[in-house]
Amino acid sequence: MSLKTIIHMIELMSKDSLCIQQKDCAGCPKATEGILIHRHMLRGQHIPKDKCTQNCMLFIIKGELLVNSDEYPGTTLHDKQFILQAIGSKHEALALTDTEYIHILIAEGKHQQQDFKFEISDARKIARTLSAFSNTDGGRLLIGVKDNGKIAGVRSDEEKYMIEAAAQLYCLPEVHYSMQTFHAEGRSILVVQIDESAQKPVYAKDETGKPLAYIRIKDENILATPVHLRVWEQSDNPVGELIQYTEREQLLLDLLEANTSLSLNRYCRLANIPRRAAEHLLAKFIRFDIIEPIFENHKFYFRLK
Repeated sequence: MSLKTIIHMIELMSKDSLCIQQKDCAGCPKATEGILIHRHMLRGQHIPKDKCTQNCMLFIIKGELLVNSDEYPGTTLHDKQFILQAIGSKHEALALTDTEYIHILIAEGKHQQQDFKFEISDARKIARTLSAFSNTDGGRLLIGVKDNGKIAGVRSDEEKYMIEAAAQLYCLPEVHYSMQTFHAEGRSILVVQIDESAQKPVYAKDETGKPLAYIRIKDENILATPVHLRVWEQSDNPVGELIQYTEREQLLLDLLEANTSLSLNRYCRLANIPRRAAEHLLAKFIRFDIIEPIFENHKFYFRLK
């Protein structure tokens, strides 16, 4: 059974279209092993630690759930996320309140997949963050939270319109996102979830309308290099593609073995090859998992993996 089918079945159960008598299938006299069990939990409700009697999958349809188990201690799940639990493992769960969930996210701090925004006053600037998240591993924006983690809250619906404008007008292609409002400490916080794009690169238009692609490194949005653009461009090539091994490829390997890392400019100079040819070869080696880009002192270098 595919994950898509499982999701569809669970969503049907969540709408009570299969059974309107029970909100907790675990207490139903007709419940049997090996079936999907739907449980509706109120915010703040706690399921005590118990042992799995069979292999199972915990799938959350809507809301936020804190799971504490042998395999996943202190793991927070939200909409359409799941974990697998092995037979014999012990787990407990807590349906988080808005305040608990926001505080857990803030405690993570700003990182590669999360950023804080006190407010949004420029759709173009926020488009850079959308581009960076889309081109890397996806991410989450907490709007109404200061850089130091203090909750300020959003003051109006203006932030929602700014996100919409950034995603639809200033990103190419358009970025798809989900947005949810949470309430903590008497204030409203917007949580915007951006998935990693399957159609890279995602560009953000600058003040002149020029499209620029960004990637996310730690808690920064970094302008993608021509090598990154080449990697994405080459990703459409056939999976079974063969690499042509010539003197240029051998020279690149020799230079990387002789140096801890190489910048694009230094490689061009040492190999005495045109910049576009160097970009193409570095991108090909990255795609074949031979080398990797590293970001040090606000500059990209390349090294053997």
